[in-house]
Order: sequence, then structure tokens, then C-alpha cells
Amino acid sequence: MAGIQLRLQREVFAPHGDQLLSMVQCSSEKKGKRRDIFICLLNETQQASQFRISITELKAHPERPTDLPKKKRSWSIKDLVGIDAKHQGSVDQSEKGDSEGAHNHFELEFEKPYSWVAINGDELKKFLSTLINSCFRHAAIYPHLRLANLPPDLAHLSNVGVDGLALEGTPRSSSREAWPIRDRDEEDGSEYQAISDKEATDLMALMAKCEHAVTNADIFVEDLTLQLSALDDSNISSILQSEEKVKSLMTMLEKALNHTDSIESRLNQYDEYLEHIRDSMDKMEGKTVSIETVNANNKKLLQSVESIVKQLDLPYRYQHVLREAEFNQSSKLRESIQAAKALKKVLLADIDPKLKKMKAVEDQIKNCSKIRDKFSKAVQTHLTNLFVHYGNDKENLDSGHGQLKLARRKHIHKELMKYSELVHWMKDMDPKGFTDLQSSYRQNLCKLYDKDIKKFFDLASYRISGGKQPSIVAGSSTDLSGKKSGKPSGSLIGTDADSIHSDMSLSERERFDDVMETALIEVEDICMDEQYFSINFFRMEQIDKANPDPKKDKKVMAEAREMMAEIFPSLESEMLQFIAFYEKGDNFFTLHALVRLGKHVLSTQDTGSFLAISLGSVLVQIKRNFDNFMKLQLASIKEARVPRRQKCAILSFVINFEGFVNTTEGIFKGSERRSDLEKWYIILVQEMCFVIARISRDHAKTPAEVIKMENYHHLHALLSQMKIAALDSLKKEIKQKYVDAQGAYVTQYFGRPLEKLNVFFEGIQQRVAAGVKESEISYQLAFSKQELRKVISAYPGKEVKKGLDSLYKKVERHLCEEEGLVQVVWRAMQEEFIRQYKHVEDMIQRCYPGAQITLDFTINEVLEYFSDIARSH
Repeated sequence: MAGIQLRLQREVFAPHGDQLLSMVQCSSEKKGKRRDIFICLLNETQQASQFRISITELKAHPERPTDLPKKKRSWSIKDLVGIDAKHQGSVDQSEKGDSEGAHNHFELEFEKPYSWVAINGDELKKFLSTLINSCFRHAAIYPHLRLANLPPDLAHLSNVGVDGLALEGTPRSSSREAWPIRDRDEEDGSEYQAISDKEATDLMALMAKCEHAVTNADIFVEDLTLQLSALDDSNISSILQSEEKVKSLMTMLEKALNHTDSIESRLNQYDEYLEHIRDSMDKMEGKTVSIETVNANNKKLLQSVESIVKQLDLPYRYQHVLREAEFNQSSKLRESIQAAKALKKVLLADIDPKLKKMKAVEDQIKNCSKIRDKFSKAVQTHLTNLFVHYGNDKENLDSGHGQLKLARRKHIHKELMKYSELVHWMKDMDPKGFTDLQSSYRQNLCKLYDKDIKKFFDLASYRISGGKQPSIVAGSSTDLSGKKSGKPSGSLIGTDADSIHSDMSLSERERFDDVMETALIEVEDICMDEQYFSINFFRMEQIDKANPDPKKDKKVMAEAREMMAEIFPSLESEMLQFIAFYEKGDNFFTLHALVRLGKHVLSTQDTGSFLAISLGSVLVQIKRNFDNFMKLQLASIKEARVPRRQKCAILSFVINFEGFVNTTEGIFKGSERRSDLEKWYIILVQEMCFVIARISRDHAKTPAEVIKMENYHHLHALLSQMKIAALDSLKKEIKQKYVDAQGAYVTQYFGRPLEKLNVFFEGIQQRVAAGVKESEISYQLAFSKQELRKVISAYPGKEVKKGLDSLYKKVERHLCEEEGLVQVVWRAMQEEFIRQYKHVEDMIQRCYPGAQITLDFTINEVLEYFSDIARSH
């Protein structure tokens, strides 16, 4: 609290000459935010060093607690009507202790009551005590102050009065007992002073001489009176004896007074002389000041005239150059630029508007304005003719024997930069003429660049076709509905044919990729050259790389982008037409364009430039074509069909997917657009799994489990070979589908070669489940040892081998040779047979122990059966 009180005194009150007498910190809560309030008792400085006691309320900002609180309202202490401490125990309960019923709520009443809640009770008591004492010191002003509900330790203040002030509810007789009131001497202005040590010693010596000084004060006083009278008589006698000396002294004083009068008379005479001299000097000084003022005004006038003449002076040789402007010779051009700068300086001179109303100034400005208009027209005419001339520039592109390049127009830029200062002058002096110049430049250079770009892409097509007349790569093909689709034959995954690896298509794609990269580099170069030239030639504000200003940079870029868009209006359309031409023959060209454009768009430094926006627009269209191409691939998979009368092996889209992935991976290798491709990989593989399951259900010639098993196996092998991280989860899922299909096939077609034995022991297991012990099964008539031997005799080794051989031939008919799954399935069937064999042997040992009943063949013989059958086929 002391810290904030000291800070408020130093930073808030001291600058105004106010003194902080006391302070109490309060708090309030509004809308869930706590706010500190400070009630301060001030001694304010008024006029003529007078003071006024006031009560001031300060409030702190809830969101900036470190800021100083601000003054909200203030009251003079003379307006204070009452003080209510809101102490619930009241004064008459003070003997119960300070803690009982005490709280920090208090109220001050002025024109209306104001209430606060103090944070600290001790601070509140100190504040109230100081406030009440301040009120009592001004008792003559406040005769009706009401005090109520003071805390117990301030209760005595309720009974205090000052002279005529009687507090509410307090008898006058008790007022001086509780409050130290000034006595009469203090009211009269006298103050008590303690005697010195010497005076005290003399008084004690005097009292020691009188025996009754202590015992009888009256007698002591009478003795002192007699002694004082004696001393007065002595003093009077001494005065009378020195009368002669006094008369002598008075005579000397009279002579001194006469001499003083004489000196004063002479001094008055001197004053008159000095006054006359002073008046004369004042008159002379006034004349000097008047002359100096005139001289100063003349100097200022001369300086103003010289300044105007200097600012508006345009030498005659400059006027002649501007009126007879010539720009073809370098020397004449330099003279014109110098003269134009001088004219600009005159027309933009900073002259007081009042001085511009002078006739000479008006005439000079009019004359310079006429010269400006004539010179501006000459500059505009000359530059417009140059723009027309350069717009018809005959420099051609490479004929085809050299490198593929766009014609660089730096020679035009170099020639035009000679006139850049004149163009900048036009921008300041003739904005309309400057705008016309810009429009003329855009129109003429637009024609030039249109021809360049069209020739460039024609030559690019010639290069892609290998020096032949450009044509669609593979021609149009027939879609799944039998109509001409304009799509390349065999380029869809779901079709039977596959020309993805066509040597001709591959070579043209590679040439297209190289030409596309070259075209983008060339386009970037000419666009950046032209943008840099336009910004400098037409004095667009330069972008400050060190201290960029977003608003300024945005404005500059927008102006440059608008100009570039008018100079290269056909760039975007020519590029799209070039790409679309090859897309008609083979949509894989779209993938090449997507990769190349994506790379260049991401590498563009000025994202808001014309080049970045134009390439971005082309990229958006190419991305849309890419998605359409992938949708066609997806549709070809969805619509894939297999002739029902033929054996179904590996489906065409599963076979074609490998070539498709190899091609796309080669195109997108190292590209930042791989995410677009991998998204479609996932969609295509998911759809292939769905279509494999659908075809397996619909095909009548080949078992469903065989179709799923072979195609899932082929697809899983392909994904494992490609090692595409985005397809890892699908690869695991396809592997599980393959295992499930293989298990289902083995279960369905291998079945149970020992069927009767399996049925026999299933019956035994049912009896055991019903409560019959395994050791007692042989006593059951249906499951006796004789019945078991009878069932076993139905499966001699030769018959079992014969049945397995027949099963192997069926597996060979179902499975295709390309996948090599016959041996895999045969091994799975062998494992299933051995599992069944072991189950039967185990049941015999458990239910017929010691009966020496065995099957007609052993496990080793079973293994030989399977091995012999596999080798024989």
C-alpha cells in the first residue's frame, strides 16, 4: 500500500502541487472483472497559494493493472454531510472487541450517499480518522457533520466537538474530555515557550533567598512586587540624571536632519537632469528602431523577390530546346531531358499561394504551362511512333536447326530506356498523356509478343513430333459404349489392349516433357524481362525487399500485373491449346504438364505476379484434366467385363495397372505433386478389389475363390514390387484377401477325403459331449471296434492316392499357369489332409487304446502320394 501511495503522490498529485493526506484502497467487480478503486484525501493547491481539502476517487483499468489509475470524480470536504462506517456492532458495542461484527464497508454522504468496500480494515480506520480530524479542524464550516457506526477503536471520535460544534447525539459537556482542544492563548495567537537553563537557575536562586517562597506564595509575590517597585524608582532617577545628555543628543539630531534635507534637495535636482536625458534617449532610440524595421522589411522583400525569380526562372536556351524539341540525337535528347527537369522544377516550385496572385508570377506560370503542353505532345508523338515501330519488329524465332527459344526483346528495352526520364517527367507533368503512352506501348508490344508466342509453340510442336508435321499421337479410340471418345487406344486400365509401353508414345512423351520444361523457362524469362522493364520505364514504385510495405507492394504488384496482362493476353490460352492438342492423343501428356507446371508455380518468387497467376490458372485447368483422366481410368475399372464362357484368369485391369504405375511413377518421380497421384492410386486399388469380388460372383466358368485368389495374389505382388508407402495399408488388406480366398478354395474343393471316418468320429464326439466316457465308446454298438475297422477298410492307400490325383487335375483346370499357384494350393491341400489324418489317429488312440487299429497308410505314405502326383503333372 505504501508503494502505490508513494507512486500516486509522485506521478499523479505532485505535478499539480497537491498533497496526498490519506488513502484507502477499495475494489469492485463488474462482468466478472475485478477493478481497483482508490479513495484519496487531498490537500489541493488553489490560487494565491491557498489550499482546499478534497476527497477524490481514482479507478484502475481492469485489463491494464500496471497503468496508473485515473481520476473519475472529486468532492470538496465542505460538501461532506455524513460519514457512516457501516459497522454492525455500532459504538455502544465496542467493549465486545474489534473482531465482532467488524467489516470494511463505508459510506460518505455528499449531495447523495456513495458507498465503497475497503480491501484492508486498518487502512479504512486510518483514512476515517484522518478525514474526521480534517473536518474538526474546519469546525466553523461544518456544523452539521453526522458520524455513525464507527469501529470500536474510533468510537471516541463520535463524542468530539470543537468549540461550538456539537456532534450528533453527543452532549456538549463531554466534548473536551475526549479531544485535545486548543486553549485560549493558542486562540489569541500566543504560544507557550519553555524557560532557558540560565533563567531556571536564577529563579531557583531567587526562591532560595526567601524562606517562604514555597510555603507561602502570596508573601513571596508581595516581596517580588516591592523589589520591582524599588528597581523602577532607580531607573527613573537614572533617566532624570541623564537629561542634559539627552538635550545634547537632540541638538545633534536636528543638525543631522537639516543636513539631510540639503542633500535630498540636491538629489532631486539630479533626478530632474537624469529624467530629461532619459526622455531624449528614448526619442533617439525610437527613431533608430524605425529605421532598422524599414531596412529589415526591405531585406525580406528583396529575399522574397529573389527567391521567386530564382524558382520561376527558366533560361531562354531551355525554353528554345523545349519548344523545338528533338530526340533522335543523343546530345539533343540529353538537352531535352535537362530542360524538362528545369521546367518541372519551375512548375512544382513551392510558392506561397498569395504570391501566386501576383501578375508577373501568373504570367510566368502560364508561359511555362504552354511550353509544358507543347513539349509533352512532342514526347508523346515521338514515343508512340517508336512503340509502333518496335511492335513490328522483324526478328524471328529459331528456324528449327538451333535451340528452341523465344525471341528476347532486350534490344527494344535498351533503346527505350534512353527515354525513361522523359516518361517519368510525363507521369508528373501530364498524367493523361502518360496514360496514353502506357496504352500505346501495351497495344503495340502485345501484337509483337502474340506473334512470338504463337510461333514458339508451333515450333515446339514440330520438335515434339520429331521434325514431322504435328499430329495427334495415337488417334482417337472407341470408349466402352462403342462411341468415339477421343481417348488414346489402350490407355485405359480397364481395356484389354495395352499401349502404355508403346515406343512411339514413350518417345513423344519424353520429347513433350523436355519441350514443356524449355517452354516454361522461356516464358518465365520473357515475362520477367518485360515486367522489370515496365516497372522501371513507367516508374512504378519499386518493392523494397529490406523494408517491405504490404499496402505499397500490393499496389505496385497490381499495377504491374495489369500491364503484363495486357501485353501477354494470349499467353495462357496458347499454353492451354498447346497442351490440349497432345491431350487429345494421349492423356499421359496431362501428367507431364501437371508435373512441370507444378514445379514452376511453386518456384515462382512473386506469388502475386502476372506470371505466377497465369501459370497457376493453367495449372488449375491441367489439374482438372488430370482428375478427369483418372476418373476415366476409374470408370474403365468399374465397367470391366469378362466373357462368361471363357476361363477367367488375371483380369485385364490388374495386368494393365502395372504398366500404368510404371509410367506414372516415371513421370512423377521426385515431383511435389505426388500426393495428387497417390490419392488416385488408393482410389483405383480400392475399386479394383471391389470389381474383382464382383466379377468372381458373376462368372460361371471359373470358381469365385480362384478368381479372387489369383487376382489378389497378382495385385499384392505388384504392390510389393512398387514399394509405394501410401499403399502399404491396402497391400496388407489385399494379402489377407488372398489368404482368405485360398483357404476358402481349399476348404471347398479339397473337402474331406476321409469323409466316412470324419463322420464316424463326429458321432463319437457327440456321445462324449452327451456324457459318455471316451474309454467306454468301444462298448457302444454303433461305435464298436468292428464298425471302426469296417469304415477304415473303405479307405485303402491306393484308393486315397487315386482320389488325390483326380483332385490335382481339377486344381490344374481351375488355376492359370501364369500365376504359378497350383503347387501353392496343392501344398495347402497336403497340409489340410495331414491335419485330418492326425485328427483321426488321435481319436483312435483316445477312444480305442490298445486295440491296435490303424489306417491303411501312414503320414509318410501320404507325403509320397502328394509328391508323386505333383511330379507326374
